[in-house]
Amino acid sequence: MSHRRTMRCFIFSVILSVLSTGVPQVWADTNRVLTTSEQAASAFTLYTRLYPQETPAAGPSPHLPWEFPVDKQEVWSKRVERPSDHASIDVAFIEFEDNGSSKNPEQLQTALALIDEARESPNGAVVVVFTHGWFHGKDWSDSHFASFRQILMHLAVREEERAGAKRRVVGIYLGWKGGTGLVHQIPLLNLSTFGNRLRAAEHIGLGGAFQRAISRIVESTKRPTLDDRMNPLVVVGHSMGALMTEVALLQLLRDDGFPEVYIVGGDRAGQRILFPDLFLLLNLAADSKIAEAIRAELRKRPVAPHRRKTPYQAPLFISATSEADWATKYAYRLGKWGRVTDGNSDALVTHQLMREPNGAYCPPKPGTDFGQPWHCLREPSIKPDNKRMNSVAIDLPQRNDPRSHCHLRYHLAARLQHYEVDPFWFFKMPIDISAGHNDIFNERGSLLTMALMQVSGAIMSLSENYEENFEGKGEAECPLPKLP
Repeated sequence: MSHRRTMRCFIFSVILSVLSTGVPQVWADTNRVLTTSEQAASAFTLYTRLYPQETPAAGPSPHLPWEFPVDKQEVWSKRVERPSDHASIDVAFIEFEDNGSSKNPEQLQTALALIDEARESPNGAVVVVFTHGWFHGKDWSDSHFASFRQILMHLAVREEERAGAKRRVVGIYLGWKGGTGLVHQIPLLNLSTFGNRLRAAEHIGLGGAFQRAISRIVESTKRPTLDDRMNPLVVVGHSMGALMTEVALLQLLRDDGFPEVYIVGGDRAGQRILFPDLFLLLNLAADSKIAEAIRAELRKRPVAPHRRKTPYQAPLFISATSEADWATKYAYRLGKWGRVTDGNSDALVTHQLMREPNGAYCPPKPGTDFGQPWHCLREPSIKPDNKRMNSVAIDLPQRNDPRSHCHLRYHLAARLQHYEVDPFWFFKMPIDISAGHNDIFNERGSLLTMALMQVSGAIMSLSENYEENFEGKGEAECPLPKLP
């Protein structure tokens, strides 16, 4: 038996080596290197003083994609006094051991304190949780940690551009030993750790410490306020980190682990469980049966996401998998004896994301601009009898010219065989959005994430209400170069 397992692991490693490579991370981490003592802290404040530019004209950007034009940037590893509209983001991390325990219980308390502080600010908080996957860890220099910080900076820039209240952005990075030790530095040999790291991820997701962290973050962010203020909460996971998130979500639902609240008045009146505004899982490495079980549990009880109202059934749970993610399509199936992930289960797929041949004219909104790429979200097609969103157009930038006014148009459309209204969306991402298992942080993929947050009603970027969330039908076309 041991010989067969060794041979199976070897074959699996070779296949994964060939199939799972993706495009390298393209974001440049503009944050300085931290000292040893600073890295020992469990929370940081990133202060970025941005300078606005004039409304951008068409043509190449002088800045690399997602490299913000800043004139000063500082990283603080201790709490500092700041004005309520200060251009900074707060970042905390919580680390978990392979046995499911917390590395340092005080890290959770620090993260909750950041949320409380942001909620008490005049304009409230935007909270994003991210759990990394295989080959990554909690080190400040880790590429996924760096890219997550860039996502937070992007959200902070959007808040700076808002005409109204500017909310404080808080990010919580959930770390584990997804890729540490000497073996992970050796090509091919490091792929043999897949099974071991997958079992560790499952164990952490089933552990009380991880579930407690999710539940407490939900309670701290989503508990009602006297003025009924919305404090958005989005929970994101990638690869094995998405597995941990999904396993924990199912167990919390089964054990009544989410906090409950009684809401008086309004369309959310009654006993409800507090819940994130959106779960977003990317290139999920988990058995599709877990998602099916979560869907069954959520149908048993009403949840209370406190987000912008939409005239359609907005998603609570989105699983998006790259068409080029051969790791979850083939290697996972080999390693798990024929089981399939969410994105590779035909029974689960609810939507299709397709690119149109022509470009779409997508000018930036007038007003303050900080030099970053942008997207346009168009008015959706809604089925009036059951409020199902039939389709929505999303315009994303060209990779070779991310600040051009001529964007690529994608349609996210519900599959015809899925007639029921369902807050669960499963779809594949085209290769020009995500070119592999680890290619989730390029400018096009990241803006798709922003668009999905908008569609869910969780974080509406520059918009103050639903009507402003979508920018017309966007019927004007434009020619595209023959490049992806």
